[in-house]
Amino acid sequence: MPKIEKLLVTTDLSDTSEQALPVAATMAKQTGAEVTLLTVIDFDPQLPPGAIALMPAREQALKDEVRDKVGEQLDKLVATHLGDAGNVHTEVLEQSGAAGGICAFAKRGGFDLIVMASHGRSGIARLVLGSVAERVVRQAPCAVLTVPAK
Repeated sequence: MPKIEKLLVTTDLSDTSEQALPVAATMAKQTGAEVTLLTVIDFDPQLPPGAIALMPAREQALKDEVRDKVGEQLDKLVATHLGDAGNVHTEVLEQSGAAGGICAFAKRGGFDLIVMASHGRSGIARLVLGSVAERVVRQAPCAVLTVPAK
């Protein structure tokens, strides 16, 4: 098995996605891997990348506030679940499409493994809402470990 040096853990800040964090923490402790906890914010899927820079100052200020609040939530998750996992970073990525954002971030960062929860949707809910985990598994530049919802 290849050595795991860089571990990417994704969260959508839901209770289900939080279930992947203890698994990632255990892996990081066992391997000494550097951990990055990532969430993707999709403010408006209709906007092209970079369009937020063209928005009026008030809307930009609201988006900055959202990013700050999300960053605080990530810090709490690190303290609760990943605090003793070693070298841990948080990232808030603004991009349309969570799966594409996760995969692109993993490729740019040279990650060895992505750890993420699977919400376990099936049937019509999966067809309508899609599965971020499924798309990441298909498109990722590295191995993906999915933690099923309990």
